Amino acid sequence: RFLLGGPGANSGVLTPAVYYTSESADSTTTFSSGSSSADSESSLLQFSLKRAGQASRCSGEVQVVMGIEGNLESASTDSLNDFSSFGFVELQESKYDRQLWGAYLRMEVGHADTFSLAGAVRYDYAHIDFERETTDLVGGTSTTVEGDEDFSAVSPLGSLSFFVSDNTSVYASAGR
Repeated sequence: RFLLGGPGANSGVLTPAVYYTSESADSTTTFSSGSSSADSESSLLQFSLKRAGQASRCSGEVQVVMGIEGNLESASTDSLNDFSSFGFVELQESKYDRQLWGAYLRMEVGHADTFSLAGAVRYDYAHIDFERETTDLVGGTSTTVEGDEDFSAVSPLGSLSFFVSDNTSVYASAGR
């Protein structure tokens, strides 16, 4: 039985990572007949945790890599189009939130200098929320578009390599 960090194995390497970015921007464009302005803000938090380890068994070696990943993103934009000389003044407010989650496991078994067999599976999930409200400031009407979506996928992968000589190998893989 192979356990990451078990007997005959190294303790593995645990690699955490966290990234955060935040941006904001303001812009105004002036035309001879009016102006258009936008204020935008966005933030993104990304994190991952990966563990890798290996063990020697008989004349072969087993390597395992597993991990999880997450992304949390939020963005909003408020824009004003002021072309009052044409009777068009519009305010638009947009919001967008996205969550991405992933988990993966990869295992590779190699036998001396003869062959290597690998298998992997990854699961990804995404959830998106959005809303956009448009207000006609001249006519006094308002329109809202909103919704959410969920996506998920399982991605398996398998491969086999035969080492014919020091400089030659044969490789086959299948995945989704």
